[in-house]
Amino acid sequence: MYKIVRLFKSFLCGALAAAFFASGAAAVEAEWDGKYWNPQPAESDFVLPTPCGGAMAFRAVETTVQTNNWLADMEVKLGSTEETYAYAEYIRFGDLVGSLSNENDPRARLYYIGKYEVSSEQYQAISTAECPSFTDEWGAKPAENISWFDAVSFTKLYSEWLLANAPDVLPTTDGKKAFVRLPTEVEWEFAARGGELIFPSERDKRLFPMDGRLNDYVYYLGQDSCAGELGYIGVLKPNPIGLHDVLGNVSEYVLEPFRLNGVGQLHGQVGGAVARGGSCVTPRSEVRLSARTEVSYFEEEQAVAATPTMTGFRVVLAAASITGQTRIGALRDDWTKLRNLRTTETDGVDPAESLATTSESLRDAAENVDESAPSYDAIIAASELVSTAAADINREMRRRNEIEARSVQAAVRAGSLSMRSYFVDQSNLSRVLLVADEDSVNARKAQVALQISKDAYFYMVKHAAEDFSSESLQDAERFVLKELDTQFEETPPEATKLIVTEYVKQVLDFKENGGLRDSEYYFADLVRVREQIQNLQ
Repeated sequence: MYKIVRLFKSFLCGALAAAFFASGAAAVEAEWDGKYWNPQPAESDFVLPTPCGGAMAFRAVETTVQTNNWLADMEVKLGSTEETYAYAEYIRFGDLVGSLSNENDPRARLYYIGKYEVSSEQYQAISTAECPSFTDEWGAKPAENISWFDAVSFTKLYSEWLLANAPDVLPTTDGKKAFVRLPTEVEWEFAARGGELIFPSERDKRLFPMDGRLNDYVYYLGQDSCAGELGYIGVLKPNPIGLHDVLGNVSEYVLEPFRLNGVGQLHGQVGGAVARGGSCVTPRSEVRLSARTEVSYFEEEQAVAATPTMTGFRVVLAAASITGQTRIGALRDDWTKLRNLRTTETDGVDPAESLATTSESLRDAAENVDESAPSYDAIIAASELVSTAAADINREMRRRNEIEARSVQAAVRAGSLSMRSYFVDQSNLSRVLLVADEDSVNARKAQVALQISKDAYFYMVKHAAEDFSSESLQDAERFVLKELDTQFEETPPEATKLIVTEYVKQVLDFKENGGLRDSEYYFADLVRVREQIQNLQ
């Protein structure tokens, strides 16, 4: 069943990419042998040409958001809880949404990332303007011994070449052509982990889901792997979204500079370049998706840009955020809507405000004390400490509350969609059984789909009840309902709002009864909900 769900998700991701380019350019015909640029072709690959008759394959990374708002994005969990490298890799959250959109729809967002690490042949064709000779009959190896500046220069040269020689094959959004650049850290890690094709519970694991041995997927230091020598691109198995060698082979540069981890958030100090994923000199025990290494930009003794061994890169296709006056108008409206959604009244005493009040009281007391008295300096110092503590606590509380609120809102949206999917699959099965026997192929497929929806829905009810407080669930319900009213100002979808309300009601019931009721109780209750929805329609 698990594999069926993943295959279904993979199909949906491919469908979105196909829809995006339904009116796109003709297929690229490469002169190079496929083993040098796409040794494991897939139907949903997106291909761009390169100089010298070559090509480069990309995979779509879907970043679906539920809100019809250009400023909507998704929260992505990054890093790991391992303490050895916590100073660089500890759990934190990043925000992500693709800059390309299907039919200019803010909800159907994606970006494209290189299916393979940029090969030495591709690098030569683009960066040196010299066509490769293909002396290695076995295939291509990734480009290495290059600086971060070389990698950025490659993206500039490749974008310029595409715009000059093959503009019609480039994706567009709102009339603007995409360009090539290095991925951000969030883009890289989200894609490396498997994007939306893996379950949320898998997104903080050490490795992406694998069906086989580690050396079926990763080039690492060891006699059973690359043994310190680079491997050929595309020989090993891909990750869930079809990316090869995201772990091992060469470490991969990303766009932004290195920053330490300040316990759940990036530290303010900015350092050198970041290389992700490990390489052929990474021991098997050190292979992990959270791996991020700082690489110096320069070799001090040689006074040149650093070109570390076994460090390369892959690229992404992205687009500008502000594409014209029409988009600016939409952004202004969407910013106002988002601000209104996030503006909520709070009750009770804020501990940070209480500390700030204490600080003010201490300062007032200091004004009434003789400045020559020993207690004056002590009161001032205490006031400053309390004031600093209040600011720190307030900042941290706001950050944590925002993360918690967004998490429970996402859970309510996902649970509501899961309930809706269950109803759809029920209807599909009923329609199939009108024209086919229970044992027919179509009926069995519909039964499997319904069982998957049923299992997924109850899983969401159970874990939402376990993970969130009753108050936060009710707050999230109000937020999502208000979001629907804002999104559909003229005719809010009453059926969808009913589903949201009933989902939260079931979660709260499960929570109140300590999970003592079995799943059939809740599915029996959904019969009532379905009848109410039918009455609304």
